[in-house]
Amino acid sequence: MSLISMLASLALLCCNAEGNNPTDLGLENTAELVLVGSSKKDITPPPNLGIGMSGYSARTGSFSGIHDRLYVRTLVITDQDDGHTTIHCSIDQLSFASNHLRELYDRVTSEIDGLENIPISNLFVTATHTHGGPSTVNRDNTENRNDIMFESIKEAFQNRKAAQMRVGVTTVTNVNVNRQNPHYGVHLGNFVCPLEINPAGDSDQDAHFIEFVGTDGLSIASMFTFGVHSTVMGLHNLKITGDLAGYASRYIEEHTNPDHISLFLYSGGGDQSPIDRTQDAHLIDHVNTGVKAYGDRLGSQVLPAFQNGVFVQDVSISSIAMPLTLERDWQPQDDIPDTLETVALYGIRYSDNVAVIATPFELFSATVKELKKNSPFGHTLILSLTNGARSYLAPESTYNRKPNSTRDDPEAALYTIDQCYENRTSIYTSGAEGEFVTKCTQLINDLKQ
Repeated sequence: MSLISMLASLALLCCNAEGNNPTDLGLENTAELVLVGSSKKDITPPPNLGIGMSGYSARTGSFSGIHDRLYVRTLVITDQDDGHTTIHCSIDQLSFASNHLRELYDRVTSEIDGLENIPISNLFVTATHTHGGPSTVNRDNTENRNDIMFESIKEAFQNRKAAQMRVGVTTVTNVNVNRQNPHYGVHLGNFVCPLEINPAGDSDQDAHFIEFVGTDGLSIASMFTFGVHSTVMGLHNLKITGDLAGYASRYIEEHTNPDHISLFLYSGGGDQSPIDRTQDAHLIDHVNTGVKAYGDRLGSQVLPAFQNGVFVQDVSISSIAMPLTLERDWQPQDDIPDTLETVALYGIRYSDNVAVIATPFELFSATVKELKKNSPFGHTLILSLTNGARSYLAPESTYNRKPNSTRDDPEAALYTIDQCYENRTSIYTSGAEGEFVTKCTQLINDLKQ
């Protein structure tokens, strides 16, 4: 046990001697203490740079104003016994490119004393995937954002203090819904599977969380996963917003204590939309279907679950990076030869029962549920759009290459689910998701060893 752990344990014993049992403070006598630091910094771009928005290709021009601020939220976690440290960042952006990860990592290891030897597999940057954020390719925006991210990591590392970790999962209702709703219809170069709600489709309604409780019993910070697109504000909105994800984090922060910082981590949302797809600009602040309403609905169901979380008794941090090679298929109907692409998968193990897995894809709910079901860890957090930004990775079961043959005219053939937006815009072959599941399962099992 480290000196800090011993001192913190003595402090808990003193509290107990004075009649204040640690369990009365929301703590456990036997749970191991870790060092946790957090930071939240504004990354909202200034309006005078002419920066465009991301999330909808049909939306052009720069943003017209700011509906709500964007942030980078950071957690730095250190195992006091061996000094192993992990970093989690959640950014209110559509995506985060892998080349920016390398630049951030190099700066962290060269400029922050104490983090010189942290492996890149211990640094996770997850985009919340808000469709109301600024351009992710505009240099003015990305350079400023990356500078602020570095400062957030530095601040979080420097303000670490002792805390206990607890984990859990809760079911969230009335927030997400499957959006692959195939229709029979004439294929005329457009999709016949529009982005409409499909209540009968697959959906993952579990929100997994990791929370940190200080030695004073106050909740210091948290991170939680959920699979849903942050598209409440819609195509016609021209104001910067963190959308559903930003408001969910804000709800938890405002209903714990003033210093609490909560990270939304995008999970299996590739085929998930907000349950009501109004997406009209004049309804973005509606009391029932507006962006704040959605965020509050998610946050208000995650926060109470913290009290039912299980404290982690023995923290032991390790990580793995594993390459994955997939076949790219730029356009299923063309004659261009397919190519191979290699990306990185990452995993962090916090204990025998807790793991966090980072992928750069937009995963479907069924994929995430399969990985969690087969995981040897009791709590497995699966992240999309983390440490890179690749396309949708649709399960092979959602493809149907053969046109419906009820019409004689081949130009008017009826297509089914393979014409859905996610399948048609994926840059990978229909079998890529299966290869990913195999490799990711191997990573999770290796992490358990």
